[in-house]
Amino acid sequence: TVVLAMAGPQNLALLGSPRLPAQVATARALLSMMPSVPCATVIALYPADAPRPEWDVCYPEDSAALLLLAHDSAKRENPAQLALVLQARPAWSAERVSQCPKEWGPKLLEEAGRLLGPWAARPAQWQAHMWRHARASSACELAAPLVIDLGAGRRLGLAGELFSLGGGVQAAWE
Repeated sequence: TVVLAMAGPQNLALLGSPRLPAQVATARALLSMMPSVPCATVIALYPADAPRPEWDVCYPEDSAALLLLAHDSAKRENPAQLALVLQARPAWSAERVSQCPKEWGPKLLEEAGRLLGPWAARPAQWQAHMWRHARASSACELAAPLVIDLGAGRRLGLAGELFSLGGGVQAAWE
């Protein structure tokens, strides 16, 4: 039994081999109808004396750039510094998917500063990453993982955020 737990487009790339059994063609056809969207993400670290948000996750409705801000250090007991994760909206991310993170990362930090206060635009350290296949398009998701019987006791499982209602990181973990 082999299980692939990755974004739909990445599964498609692996399932393209002509040596795979014919049963895989149905899964390929299904996956080809499930587009993914990108997500520009910044992880920002602030000094220990930075203001602590009162929320774990914030979904700013008035931001064209940010989909969510996560108070990541809230997961830890007595964190040494404040950690925020800034995730951009799919359309904003798609416009910048081929740009260098050094170009769009400061823009997300500026937007965090607008929403939270000037301190949020000036972290002690930050790192940016573009997740090209961050989540399934909101119009496409499956209710459960796929298991393909390849015969002779062989099975192929396909799992990941595409196969759990709601998408995103929580769905990928589930």
